[in-house]
Amino acid sequence: MPESLTRSSRPEESARDALIWWCPRVFAVTGWAWTLWPYSPLLALIAATALAALLFVLRAPHDLPDLPARTSLRAVLAGDLLTVTAAVTAVWGAWSPFPSLLVLIACVVVLAALSLRLQVWSDLRSAPSGPATHRITAPTALLTALVLIAGQIGVLTSDPVRDALACTTYRPKGDPEPWDTAEPAASTPTAEVFPGEPVWRLETEGGTRVVGGSPQVVTLADPEGFTALSATDGRALWRVDVADLRRLRSDAGPGGYETDDVHHVDGTVLVAFPRALVAFDEATGAPVWCAEGPSQVVPAPPHRFLGLIDSDRARWGLFDLADGSLVAELPDRPASARILPQEEDEEAEVQVGDGRAAVWRGSSLSVYGLDDGELLFHLGDARPRANEDREEPYHRSIRAVRTVGGVTVVSFEPMMSYYAREPERPGDTTDNNGVLAAYDEDGTELWNSAGSGRIETGGPVVGTSIGSCPSGLGDVFLTERTVARGEEHTYAVRAEDGTVVWSSSSEDAVPWWSTEEDEGEPYFSCPTKGAVIDGRLYRPDGGSADAEGYLWTQRLRGVERLGLVGDGLLVVDLDGFTFHTLAEDADRTAG
Repeated sequence: MPESLTRSSRPEESARDALIWWCPRVFAVTGWAWTLWPYSPLLALIAATALAALLFVLRAPHDLPDLPARTSLRAVLAGDLLTVTAAVTAVWGAWSPFPSLLVLIACVVVLAALSLRLQVWSDLRSAPSGPATHRITAPTALLTALVLIAGQIGVLTSDPVRDALACTTYRPKGDPEPWDTAEPAASTPTAEVFPGEPVWRLETEGGTRVVGGSPQVVTLADPEGFTALSATDGRALWRVDVADLRRLRSDAGPGGYETDDVHHVDGTVLVAFPRALVAFDEATGAPVWCAEGPSQVVPAPPHRFLGLIDSDRARWGLFDLADGSLVAELPDRPASARILPQEEDEEAEVQVGDGRAAVWRGSSLSVYGLDDGELLFHLGDARPRANEDREEPYHRSIRAVRTVGGVTVVSFEPMMSYYAREPERPGDTTDNNGVLAAYDEDGTELWNSAGSGRIETGGPVVGTSIGSCPSGLGDVFLTERTVARGEEHTYAVRAEDGTVVWSSSSEDAVPWWSTEEDEGEPYFSCPTKGAVIDGRLYRPDGGSADAEGYLWTQRLRGVERLGLVGDGLLVVDLDGFTFHTLAEDADRTAG
């Protein structure tokens, strides 16, 4: 080998630099293996072996004094570049530091590489014999460093690149064994109150949420991850621990993952992270697709979901569950429509039901079909008609929307204090608590509850608000009203004409915890954690109601909520879940 290719300032310095330079190579190889091992041990061994072999081949002549190599300058530069990139990538995969810290690490590695390898590159750049007339100069080395640093910054801070790497390499692994503790359900009081037959029970810790399910799988989410259980016997099928995902995605740690961001739609488990939406197969846990997804995912079964794609312009999107592709944009108003001053600080909201998606912001409402996102009707400045078929002269923002039997019921905010209306007679009700308006499939107003008067069974509803009240009780929906002295009232209203079918008041009701059978019944308030099955609403405390009335079969304590999952009902209490199987043809709606 020519002398010019082998010399260094001193032999001991050359050996020392070579030894130091092998440290990042060893770290890169072991870092790759450690990062990929949780996802696929075979892939980790293959990738680490291939990287080690390539770095060995692309070594400089004196990197291994006992095994001198004849290597060109281009090959050595390629090997050194691969070493730097692999070492920084291993840091990213194994540690996932903040982007700014990762850029600093990349800069340190690149500058260290320059100090260690500059002489080697200069020797290789020299002529085959005679004096070295073409050594690498300091400006060239600095330019090379800047190019390498810019490349590292571009790769490590680019969201599309980070998302692509995470989506292609991440394979969720978790230990489902701690969750494989379901046992056959013993005799329980819930069997006499709620429909279905208790089949299995799972004891859990606090913070666990019932996500949803299908006839085959039930999904639960907790602060550390999410788990899929067999709907047949509660056996744990697979588990995703957030700690595993955190290695490749810094947004998957605390503050980036929330149990409310896990959804189960048809046969897919959707998990929304700040910069990506990942779809997992419900049976195996394998990722089906991964993309830069929208925020605030709203399931729209059976084959769609909604997501907020532009919060500033109040645009929601309708997405295909099969591949995450955008089917249609669902804005609250046409692009040419102006935003009223009082609407600028309001957020776009959405409600899915009865095959429709209602999107609203302020007093602007658009209703779309879920199949293809077709606009069914739009109300630019929705205002209930007042007396003599005139619209109200003032603005009311929309607070809630329900779709009942093809009728879209809109709940508007209460009147401002300077519009206060006094009852016309003692005992009359006004719309100070809010006002309702119902629209047909073309957006034509059918009725509204503006004005004042008495609310009686068989008469029209006056004022009130939907709030968190559920729908799905046949052709009626629930609404509520609170008077100044604290009395609460719930009304079941027929959607097509606004007639009150039945009502419940806290004025004459007994406390829900009362055990005296002869004291009467508790007040039937709007439940937020119930479930509607075959047109009947079931409350966690044992009450139920349908289009004709309400009753208490048994007053339960300790049941926190009811969750509909596929062909079953999960009864959630303080200590765990009890799964009830339901008839296959039962009609189910979350309460």
